[in-house]
This record gives sequence, structure tokens and C-alpha cells, in this order.
Amino acid sequence: MVLFHKSYTTHLLRANMEAIIIVPVLLAFGLPGALWPYKLSRLQEQFDSIGSRRSWSEVEPADWKVGLTRILGIGMSVIGAIGALSMIVG
Repeated sequence: MVLFHKSYTTHLLRANMEAIIIVPVLLAFGLPGALWPYKLSRLQEQFDSIGSRRSWSEVEPADWKVGLTRILGIGMSVIGAIGALSMIVG
């Protein structure tokens, strides 16, 4: 009696390999956004100011951008943590 069809186990292995790549990426980008949203938003604004007449030290991120960066960072961190836990548990 065959418990698992070959394509089913291949699909599970492929999904696990994708999770091994995606989980660290989510955590690597989500944690800085959740912990330091102002610094990350300011860095983005500084990159956006390249080519303009304003100097890098003069740019400030808008409040909505800092809040959005924090929300997205928390969301990415939570999804990455859930993915990491699901890989550990099985």
C-alpha cells in the first residue's frame, strides 16, 4: 500500500524549500521595519532625495510613512515567525 504519491511528496519538499528561503527574507526585512521605522523611513527618503537640491540631512519622512513602515514591518515579522515556527514544529 502506497501512503503518499510521488508527486505529493515532491510538492511538499518544494514547498519546504521555498519556506526556507522566504522565512529569513521576511524576518530580515520585517524586524528592522518594526524596530526602527523612523530610521528606515528616513533612509528611504534620503535615497529618494538623490538628484534633488535638498541635502540628505534636511529630509524628514512623513508621519504616515513611518507608521506604514512600522505596520508592514510588524506584519512581515509575524508572518516570518509563524513560518519559522511551522518549519520547526513540522
